[in-house]
Amino acid sequence: DYAPYSDLGSINAARMYMNASLVPSGRPSLFTLDPGDSLFTCTDYPIELGGSPTGPNDATYAWTGPNLNDATAQNPIATPSDTSIYTVTAYRGGCIVGPYAVTVTVREVPVVDAGSDVNLCNDQTSIALTGTATNSTGGEWSTSGTGAFANSNSLNTTYTFSVGDVSFGSVDLYLTSIGGCDSIADTLSIIFSPVPIINAGLDITTCKDVTSVGLNGSVTNATGGIWTTSGSGSFNPSANSLLGDYIPSSADTAAGSVTLTLTTTGNGVCNALMDDVIITFTDIPTANAGVDQTVCGDVSGITLN
Repeated sequence: DYAPYSDLGSINAARMYMNASLVPSGRPSLFTLDPGDSLFTCTDYPIELGGSPTGPNDATYAWTGPNLNDATAQNPIATPSDTSIYTVTAYRGGCIVGPYAVTVTVREVPVVDAGSDVNLCNDQTSIALTGTATNSTGGEWSTSGTGAFANSNSLNTTYTFSVGDVSFGSVDLYLTSIGGCDSIADTLSIIFSPVPIINAGLDITTCKDVTSVGLNGSVTNATGGIWTTSGSGSFNPSANSLLGDYIPSSADTAAGSVTLTLTTTGNGVCNALMDDVIITFTDIPTANAGVDQTVCGDVSGITLN
């Protein structure tokens, strides 16, 4: 129960008590809010917003803008599709700071093409490169090997193979975009195939009366070979038989020699190689034992001519 105060002193004392009880224990203090620096990213790439830190840990945050994973987080993740402006407002103890804005500039993801993979013969010394890089200012070449680029910062350039590249059997060339919202790389793989090896055999000397000459051709790193002749003879069983026979014509033997050429077939990415064998035909030896002789049975010897 309350009794009315009847004297002025009591009334003033009551007023002082009530005023003192209404004074808050402390005043809310301002704080710093950092929305972060302007950002640059690719289309639909996630990116973290806010400063380091954005503000006090005990503050409440309210972000606005597209595609936020959590608008109340101190440092939310945004996934903008286009250039966007995000704002943040923070609340703590009755104080409100913000809204502050930060711009996220969005660019298309670079598209890079180093060219199609290629299989080359290992006698090649270089390759011309024609790369492309869009949504960026250019591209830079690099290699898994030890060869050299004429200009690694030019999309259209030449790469010269090293001995190590070729002996290893393959090399990868990388084209990486520069000056875009991200560094995107594409790979051009080069595989080396061994060059064919061919041997038509040693040159042959034989008599003009032979009816056939045996051949001794060999081919590696190719599927086969085919014989051709500078003359008019034929091959048995066929011109594709590396170890077949050559049947010289009368014109071949009359000419005194014929050149047979063995050419590789099934060379893959390599060029065909050739090797020759020369067949020389010599005159047929002749012999003359002299005329027949009749002698007496008592002779001790005869003269041969």
